Amino acid sequence: MEGMDQPNPADIKEYLDMGWVHKELIPFLEEVFTDDEGMSTSNWERMILFARFNLDKIPVHEDFPSTIERLRLCLINASLLTSYELGKFMRIASMGPQTCVRVFVRHAIRHGPYRLHSLGDGPNPCSPRPEQDGTQAAVVIIPKPPKPDVVKKLEAEVKALTLKLEKH
Repeated sequence: MEGMDQPNPADIKEYLDMGWVHKELIPFLEEVFTDDEGMSTSNWERMILFARFNLDKIPVHEDFPSTIERLRLCLINASLLTSYELGKFMRIASMGPQTCVRVFVRHAIRHGPYRLHSLGDGPNPCSPRPEQDGTQAAVVIIPKPPKPDVVKKLEAEVKALTLKLEKH
């Protein structure tokens, strides 16, 4: 039964930059979680190594730099987030350190490392966010398709019948 709790090494398909892990991720995690969790560096390392597996089964499906930036801010300085961002990313943060680690690790493996600890507690100047940098989120208006003639004809008949019934 030895090794039963160990993930299958064949599940690792991509590379995780351990230099980034030790320079950015672990110091960031120790800063935002250590007071509550009391995790040692070796425990964080173990959690990070396990986070490399089953990347497609993370309950958070978004994997954009803006996702990472907002989660980072939620953990280190939530006062910088809009109320919408706070609601969305506080839900992720409340899933616990393991979920946060998995989100950061997945992004690093699939898209490359992202500055976490070295940014301090301020926003990343290279990742502007709508409503925080003078830009606004795009307003998308989807036009209604024109009604087919058959539908227009039926609506007219229903309206005529309704008027007849109201008169009687």
